[in-house]
Amino acid sequence: MLSQSSNRDFSLDILRTLSCIMVLGVHLGQHVTIPGAFGVFFEKGSTGVGFFFILSGYLACISLERIHAKCNSQKAVVIAFWTKKLLRILPLYYTVIIFYVIFFSLMGNVPEDNTGLYWSKYFLFANAFIKSDDVFWNNLGAVWSISCFVFFYLICPFCYYLIRKYWVACISVIAGYGLLKYIDAKGIYNLPLRWLFYFFLGMLIYWTYKERKEFITISVILFVALFCILTENGTALIASLLATTFILSTRNLKSSDNFRISKRIIQYISMISYSIYLIHAAVIVVLDRTSDLQGIAYGVAMIGCTIIFSIISYYLIEKKLGDLLMKGFKKVWNIE
Repeated sequence: MLSQSSNRDFSLDILRTLSCIMVLGVHLGQHVTIPGAFGVFFEKGSTGVGFFFILSGYLACISLERIHAKCNSQKAVVIAFWTKKLLRILPLYYTVIIFYVIFFSLMGNVPEDNTGLYWSKYFLFANAFIKSDDVFWNNLGAVWSISCFVFFYLICPFCYYLIRKYWVACISVIAGYGLLKYIDAKGIYNLPLRWLFYFFLGMLIYWTYKERKEFITISVILFVALFCILTENGTALIASLLATTFILSTRNLKSSDNFRISKRIIQYISMISYSIYLIHAAVIVVLDRTSDLQGIAYGVAMIGCTIIFSIISYYLIEKKLGDLLMKGFKKVWNIE
């Protein structure tokens, strides 16, 4: 994979790696005291999930553009896109959910679900739409975000065809933010609709490049971010706007050969970031229920197990199983 690094956008690798570290850090900080400025930084680490959504919105448009160039019908484009994206995220997701089923069944402490759906909530992504009284059935292992990815990927091809102009992309971002604020007022924070704002920011990046509107987009975004800073409002909004500006300002960023080792480390973390995202939460679930580790010992065990199992899951599940399933679907749907 790293042998293809010349085809990678290093600026996206940087942001993806940062997002991964932020999410890992915020969950580590819930169990281990992280001193100083780093502790404060990681307290805001959940914003890294929004960065992942922005990246996904941008890359989904690029993927659709490439698929559209190869397919001769909109139906074929939609099927090819769904196949590519869902087979990218679902094999590992379902592997983790099956692990949870086995683990908690062996532990013998599966709580009651007042909705009566139990594990089917996670297999059908109903945990994002149907709330249970016990948080166990709403967000076990921090999987709420996977429902958001699946929801966006299902509607993305249609959004792509509807948002065909830069100004339409701008309107979608504004509408997405309005929807976010409305849902927040209702207190339904993990509803996939809430997070469309971030995906639409990614799509705005794509249409900004397509119509060469970088100057106006960056100018407006920085003005809004400055306004939020001066008025001490919208911390999460500021972070997402700065992430959007970073992508717009550093597209196809090239690194010096003097930083070759650092570049490879960043690229590798970026490459396995999805595995890290799901695996680290599973490691925390297991450690919290099977060990008495605290402090530094807990942090070392959590990070060490996360790295080991993330590498294993990437090569065995994301790569081998994912590639095998992709080949099968390509034959069934006659996808190139």
